[in-house]
Amino acid sequence: MIYVVAGGTLFVAPRIAGGEEITHAALANGGPVQAAGELEVVQCGEDTTVIHLDNRS
Repeated sequence: MIYVVAGGTLFVAPRIAGGEEITHAALANGGPVQAAGELEVVQCGEDTTVIHLDNRS
């Protein structure tokens, strides 16, 4: 998954959606960001936990 923080809001999306690659720029609508990278999460019941977070964008 990828993420960006833009305007103080966290946006998260899968790297690939509908067979197309989602970019950090698209996720931020081409605007400035405070942070961007990739993350990995695991789901256990109703809980979701981030197990990896980096700034690779």
